[in-house]
Amino acid sequence: MQNDTQNDDVRRRSRFYQGLLDTPILKAGKKTKYRELPSTIVTFITQEDIFGLDRAMYTFTEQCEEIQGLHLGDGTKKIFLNMSSKNGRAELVSLLQYMKKSELDNPEILVRDERIMNLNRIVEEVKKSEEWEDVRMSIYSVGVEDGIERGEHQATLEMILRLLKEKGRVSATLEKKIRDEEDKEHLYCLVKLAAKAGSVKEFEKLMNE
Repeated sequence: MQNDTQNDDVRRRSRFYQGLLDTPILKAGKKTKYRELPSTIVTFITQEDIFGLDRAMYTFTEQCEEIQGLHLGDGTKKIFLNMSSKNGRAELVSLLQYMKKSELDNPEILVRDERIMNLNRIVEEVKKSEEWEDVRMSIYSVGVEDGIERGEHQATLEMILRLLKEKGRVSATLEKKIRDEEDKEHLYCLVKLAAKAGSVKEFEKLMNE
């Protein structure tokens, strides 16, 4: 979520984030299997319309400029959600308008579905907390960072297991051993080992060395 889009180029920032997603799961060397890169979606939520075409949602994929409809198919997608526009799906516009003010009495919220109502209940509970100021200050510095950290950790685990399952059967013991790994740097090493190994057996041997 980007509050300030004037002092930097958010579009180029999305390119930087794409690199952050891809780099940890690539191994060095000529035998890198790029087909094992997962599909990714980078999503930004902005208060201003950085493209100026009055759309609540802009979706970008790599396409050929010479041949209309020819997609590169590299598995990447970038989505920009714009709070300032009402031109989009009613449920999306309603969510963006709620995020803008975090109040249900906003007349721009036309769809009050279960997701928005649940979100509002959480927001109201936090606002009523006696520790609201501490919570508010820590949402981005602790909560979000922790959520990103946990999400990245889980994604890395799943990538290792997916790479291995393409090479053979993964025993319950080995899967548990991988899932129990907490060290982030070691997990990145295991991703490289999983991509490099020719079989699950070879991976276990390299893992134990």
